[in-house]
This record gives sequence, C-alpha cells and structure tokens, in this order.
Amino acid sequence: MSTANFYQQLAAESHMLEEHGFESWPDNVELTRKVCDLEDGLHALARSLGRGIAKDYRGHWIVFPTPKGNGRNE
Repeated sequence: MSTANFYQQLAAESHMLEEHGFESWPDNVELTRKVCDLEDGLHALARSLGRGIAKDYRGHWIVFPTPKGNGRNE
C-alpha cells in the first residue's frame, strides 16, 4: 500500500467513524452502548409500524405483525 493510499484510507475511516458518532475507534463499552441503543431504536421503529422483531431459532432476524388489541395498534 502506498503512503497516499494509506492516508486516504485513514481519512475515510475517520470520516466514517465521525458519521456514526465516534471521535476515534470505539472501545468495547462504547460499542456495547451503541449496539444496545441501535436495537432499542429498531424495536421502537417496529412498534410504530405495528410490527415486532425477534431472532428465529437459526439466529436470523424476523419481522412479524403484532397482535391487535394490545394497546399499540388501536
């Protein structure tokens, strides 16, 4: 890798991190917080659309309609 490519890649990675709310490469605690926050947001989005999300027995994410009459879809 040439020096120019190295610095170009470094700048691209820095920009990507900034776009996702990080000042530098995150540690495990920061990543865990980010993942939990992201999952909370996905669940909130699904609820607002009258859906639920969960992993199936294979570990794949699935989206399903929530039952009527539970206070969310009325």
